[in-house]
Amino acid sequence: MSDQIKVLYIAGWGRSGTTILDNILGQYSGLLSTGEIRYIWQRGLLENRLCGCGTPLRECTFWRNVLDPVVGNDQAKIEYMAYWTENGLRSRHIPMLVLPGAGNRLISRMDTYRYTLASLYQEVKKRSESQVIVDSSKFPTYGYILDSIPNIDLYVVHMVRDPRAVAYSWIRKKEMKDRGSNKYMRGHSPIESTFFWLLWNSTIEALWKKNGPEKYILLRYEDFVQDPKGTTEHILDMVGVSTQENTPFVDQNTVKLSPTHTVSGNPSRFSTGEVEIKPDDEWKEKLDARSKLLITSLAMPMMHHYGYLNLVILVIMLVLMYASA
Repeated sequence: MSDQIKVLYIAGWGRSGTTILDNILGQYSGLLSTGEIRYIWQRGLLENRLCGCGTPLRECTFWRNVLDPVVGNDQAKIEYMAYWTENGLRSRHIPMLVLPGAGNRLISRMDTYRYTLASLYQEVKKRSESQVIVDSSKFPTYGYILDSIPNIDLYVVHMVRDPRAVAYSWIRKKEMKDRGSNKYMRGHSPIESTFFWLLWNSTIEALWKKNGPEKYILLRYEDFVQDPKGTTEHILDMVGVSTQENTPFVDQNTVKLSPTHTVSGNPSRFSTGEVEIKPDDEWKEKLDARSKLLITSLAMPMMHHYGYLNLVILVIMLVLMYASA
């Protein structure tokens, strides 16, 4: 078995469709869907939330076999990994990734963390016998640390979605299905969501776009839902996996999902059976006009960059803003 671990990292700000993409990719032979594996220490081992297979993670046979050689019953090590994931790789650490020399300082202070991650991904590869580990942890900081581990061969799918749709999704209540209680996922205001949308997406591009199409794909959610089968096959081509074997697609837009061993993610990770992939445009009617205008004014250049705002509309918006000043 090669020491190189091929990881397909799905990066992007939350509520951009990363969970369903992860689930679909994990249905193919040779790929293992792990969801947001960065949360395995806190949500998985310490809180014992549900694995995607429906079993509490500490009781899941697959994850038990993976984790025993990595941390065993070493509570201090588990808490160390949870602490550094939650406190050393946050959005506030993103500037360290792009400032000269700062990224190296972040890496150097996390040697033990990186060594344990390398062991974790090696065990995932070994126990699953997969060619590619699909990780939708999303965070640019976590992806940066993965990319710094010598035996991890990182491929990046950068998933973006219209920031107005994203903001609307963040203000909707979503029930947590992995805690066995009527708790809801944390939300963000439209301003918060747009700030992080700008910060995360610009950083992800700065870190990985330079690697070229052999290692980086920019995927808009809107393009994905229009042609889920075609875009999925494009991703598989990038990582060198045959698209002909065991396709989960019933037709171009319908996929048959089996349970996965996802650690964390959107509640849709528990979806099984035939699922139709279709656009979710509810925000166009239900997001209030003030929020739409606010988000657009904050994110104009990046929205144009990703094709969500054409130049004519951009000029009209600027004229209206200037006239009302």
